[in-house]
Amino acid sequence: MNKINAFAMRFMDKDTWSAVRTFLIMGIVSATGVWFTFNYAIEYSSFAVGMMKYVIAVTMVWSFDHFACAETDTMKLLTGDPIAYAIFFLANCVLAAACIASS
Repeated sequence: MNKINAFAMRFMDKDTWSAVRTFLIMGIVSATGVWFTFNYAIEYSSFAVGMMKYVIAVTMVWSFDHFACAETDTMKLLTGDPIAYAIFFLANCVLAAACIASS
């Protein structure tokens, strides 16, 4: 694992690698859930597909925030204002509900 971390640190900083590692783990777990439910428990596949769509959506939102809006420190803005943090959390919950409900 240390070799993987050392290799990744050549291309990105610690926070970016932490986020990418989290998205990879979430993606692998949800893809495994989709595969398992499609093959063995088709009646539960809707939730697994919804979770996979949610992982993809959160990854896309993070990528847009990290790469397209690089000059804005989003975490500083969110931690400084509790109303902004509450709206961000609500938007995340609505995104999860929409992904799961539409699958």
